[in-house]
Amino acid sequence: MFLCLMRHGKAEIFKRGSNDSQRHLTENGRQRVTTMASLVKRWWPAGNTSIWSSPLVRARETAIIMGRAIHAVSMDIHPSLAVGDLRSFYEEVLIKERNDVVLVVGHEPFLGHWAKEITGTPIDFRTGSIAIFEYDPALKPTGHGKLLLYVQPKAAALIL
Repeated sequence: MFLCLMRHGKAEIFKRGSNDSQRHLTENGRQRVTTMASLVKRWWPAGNTSIWSSPLVRARETAIIMGRAIHAVSMDIHPSLAVGDLRSFYEEVLIKERNDVVLVVGHEPFLGHWAKEITGTPIDFRTGSIAIFEYDPALKPTGHGKLLLYVQPKAAALIL
């Protein structure tokens, strides 16, 4: 399976007294995610793709943009992505997932920690960036993935 981790696009600035979970993507954030989507649809791994998104608005908006570009067969919201619970995510999702590709849309610092757990290599996920791993969830939840590609939105714009 291919496991793809993506940080949501740039979100509205958090304002005191507001609800962090309700922050939307900025116009720039939407544009950069759209640019990333345009790039990845050119080389997205073959097979059926499932998208698992954090329930936070900015992650859901990112997942929708990506899902349209890569023609995902399903998109589900998973609460463990909002709190960075890799073990729960592994137990509840990855070992049950039967599609060939899973795109996870979440948040930092969790994605960076997960990348280190999965491969031993830390990644500093910038907003809108994506990493693709070769991953076999049957082996173990951690330490057996292989990083294949990491792309930031600025690089995607240069490539296009």
